[in-house]
Amino acid sequence: LNLDSQARGQFGLIFFVSGIAGKLVFGFLSDEFDKRQVMLISILNLLIGSFLLKLSLQNTSFLPIIAIVFGIGYS
Repeated sequence: LNLDSQARGQFGLIFFVSGIAGKLVFGFLSDEFDKRQVMLISILNLLIGSFLLKLSLQNTSFLPIIAIVFGIGYS
């Protein structure tokens, strides 16, 4: 992908904020539910992010959504 520096910065910011939100959400979920199930949800989230990343090669408008999905799952 050929992105300008502003688009890369926005992607990084969205990824960072989503990562913090994901840590809070998955931390809460792992306290309330079985940790294996929460880990499975996180892995599925990253798989969805990988699929969206493949789609973004054709259409870069998916990049903010990808940053959110990967940020939450990566945490």
